[in-house]
Amino acid sequence: MRRHGIEGDQLLGDAFRCDTARVRLLTELGWTREDAPPYVLNRTSLTDLPAAMLPNGYNIRSARGPEEAAALAEIHVAAFPGAAWMPQLHRRYMEAPGYAAEREYEVVAPGGGFAAFTVTWHDHLNRVGLLEPVGTHPDHRRRSLGKAVVPHAMH
Repeated sequence: MRRHGIEGDQLLGDAFRCDTARVRLLTELGWTREDAPPYVLNRTSLTDLPAAMLPNGYNIRSARGPEEAAALAEIHVAAFPGAAWMPQLHRRYMEAPGYAAEREYEVVAPGGGFAAFTVTWHDHLNRVGLLEPVGTHPDHRRRSLGKAVVPHAMH
């Protein structure tokens, strides 16, 4: 966080209880455990997923790359007021190892701007996926856009 100039006093990580090596290492490094996870775990079958249903004029596509950092930072901040997603920070995130633009999905509004989004993370070894964050611009809420981007990403 210091190296990248990120403000804040807390960094969260995760480790499954069965991953004793990671738990031990984090504990040795001074991390403390919180009993409540920072996200909700759900399980669903990936067979027979519903198709993404969008209102007329909206479509879903993957991010194209760091050239969209400013627009992506804008939708993140609009969906989560107070978030620190400045364009330069979002660009660094998009250029970091592990990020793949094809796993970040945007709902594009009829006018061309981003209306909703999610980022997906996959752990193929444990057969677990994480959709985080999922957000919708306030001007486009109550249209089930988040409800559409989630199954699209799961497909």
